[in-house]
Amino acid sequence: MGKMKLKKINISPYMLLFLFIIFVIILGLSLYSNYISQKNATIEMMTHSSHQLSSTIRKASRNTIIAYRLFLHHFNEQLISDLRYLDYLDLNNDLNQKNLTEYAHQERFNAIYVLDKNGNVEITNTDEEMPELPADTYNDLNEGKFKKRTFDILPARNQQEKRFTVGIHRSKGGTIIGNIKASKVLNVKNIIYINSLLDSIANNPSIEFIALQDSHQVLHKTTDRPLTNYYEDPLVQETFRTKSIHYRISQFDGHKILEVFNYLRIFDSSRYVVQIGLNYSPIQKIQKNALKQASLRLFILIIIGFMMIAYSISTQNVRLLQKKKDKITKEVYSLQADLRQKEKLSVIGELAAGVAHKIRNPLNAISMTIQRLGSEFKVKNDQSEYNSLLKILNKEINNIGEIITQFLQFSRPTAISRSRTNLNKLTQKVVDLYSVKAEKQSIDLNFNPNSKIIAHLDDDKIKQCLINLVENAMDAINGSGAVHIDLKKKEQEAVLIVEDTGPGIDDENLSKIFNLYFTTKPDGTGIGLAQVYRIIAEHDGRIEADSPPGKGAIFTIYLPLKES
Repeated sequence: MGKMKLKKINISPYMLLFLFIIFVIILGLSLYSNYISQKNATIEMMTHSSHQLSSTIRKASRNTIIAYRLFLHHFNEQLISDLRYLDYLDLNNDLNQKNLTEYAHQERFNAIYVLDKNGNVEITNTDEEMPELPADTYNDLNEGKFKKRTFDILPARNQQEKRFTVGIHRSKGGTIIGNIKASKVLNVKNIIYINSLLDSIANNPSIEFIALQDSHQVLHKTTDRPLTNYYEDPLVQETFRTKSIHYRISQFDGHKILEVFNYLRIFDSSRYVVQIGLNYSPIQKIQKNALKQASLRLFILIIIGFMMIAYSISTQNVRLLQKKKDKITKEVYSLQADLRQKEKLSVIGELAAGVAHKIRNPLNAISMTIQRLGSEFKVKNDQSEYNSLLKILNKEINNIGEIITQFLQFSRPTAISRSRTNLNKLTQKVVDLYSVKAEKQSIDLNFNPNSKIIAHLDDDKIKQCLINLVENAMDAINGSGAVHIDLKKKEQEAVLIVEDTGPGIDDENLSKIFNLYFTTKPDGTGIGLAQVYRIIAEHDGRIEADSPPGKGAIFTIYLPLKES
């Protein structure tokens, strides 16, 4: 091919002005992108700091929770011990309403109930109705399966207050239930729990507020401003779901803040979200500095851009032309290779037809002679061996005849008859056809279908191609293995892949496998893959063969989906 001459492109002043404006806009967008990246980097730094703060909260929270649990354990044991003392008095018939009331007042019980086996109250120090207890737990305690039980915080009946309730099994049968106001326990919890820790951290001037919430409610917050809970805030829900950091920019008391949501897991059963409101002023300062730098850089870049715009246009045109040249060259080389392969197959096919005609006539004469030798001539000795030899000759002549027939079919292909074909169903028929044979050979024949691929093609000829490829793949596998067929769509082409786990194809043979008469099988004719290549080419498609190191052979067929 001759050298391509690059034509000089002349650009009018108006076009230069237009390109200059476009260039300024692009530079402006680039600067804006840089500003956004700086802003995001600052936000990322602040979220990272909040994450570290959350880690500190988590570590400190573990210690405070352990302290609270120890307190709760000892407090619970103390209440149980007080009830056991009452059980001792009851066992010695020294318990009555008077001393029960005095003891409850002394030990600061809100209410104590002595119940019989049927759950009826025999003695109590209060008119307040006993809180409703979990039935299963109460029954186990009443029957003596458990000697003591903590019912935790329960709502009092007909009152808004809650009660911290414990109980023991009564020695005379029944139960003794006692409770105190839950606020006494919760007050201690607030003193030693996470709340005080959050309040101390929130004193930092860069922190607007800190809030802790679970999947039901806001447990603690360091601001009087109402905050959304789990059910009201999708971002809180997302933080619980993804267990990762999320943030947003929002308004707080008339100014912007950066809200960071951190997932916090203190123990296996303790899951929270820490919501930290950070002062937005550092980001606003960065925004102002970034805008100043952007203005200066934009001015400099406009000057440089105006000087470089002509050079950019010329080099860009050269690159575009070079890309077009490379693309055209590649397409030309591909078409030349395809044309050479088609010419080679055509020439070899015509030669095969001529040779086949020349051989067929004498071959028929030989076949008739052998038939006459079998029917008209008898030998004196070993007639059975004579007949056996004639059968062998006749069989081999038939084999030669079949090969000649294949040559003639290859040299005189029938015209393709296109029709609307579902490639998924066509491929599935071939898979069903070979499923029994594959099972006998311990070969896993699997197909990945795509039911939406419809193409206009000769289904019989494409089926013949698939049969040939599947047959070759199964023959290549020595022992157990797998043949995988994949059907998919790529742009305006249907892609059909047949892959096996056999030994693969040598590099020196890979470029020859579609040549007529080329075969690596001891009993092969070298016609099958050549026929496949020709049929695919007749459908304006292409077929590629590959054999990656350590893998089997891969044949990929590309068929156009649009009707030619």
